[in-house]
Amino acid sequence: MMDAALMEKIASGEPGVMLVVSAADLRDAVAWMWRACQRETEEAVRSHRERPTMTREEAAKALNVTLSTLWRWAKDGYLVPVKIGSKVLYRATDIEEVLTMRGDGGSEMPTPMVSRVRGGG
Repeated sequence: MMDAALMEKIASGEPGVMLVVSAADLRDAVAWMWRACQRETEEAVRSHRERPTMTREEAAKALNVTLSTLWRWAKDGYLVPVKIGSKVLYRATDIEEVLTMRGDGGSEMPTPMVSRVRGGG
């Protein structure tokens, strides 16, 4: 089995590292990288599943706005909901971001939120 410190160096792409690799070492290196990718992917999926969501009514109450304001914000790309079948849900993290952006507790958004869904960045 290869040394973990060496694997980190290889994975980081550190310049000047030259390798002479046996077939067994290459197999171990690929297996190590595969497990690292699997762990990252599993963590990302777990994190995504654990993110709390809110219904339209809960989001409107948290933001102190009407349902029509939520609809308009979704249409304008300010606060884009997640649609699962006929359910419309809002990520709690997106609600927190809107609250932070507004800052003053008012019902209107001072500046547009860049829409991730529409590729704004």
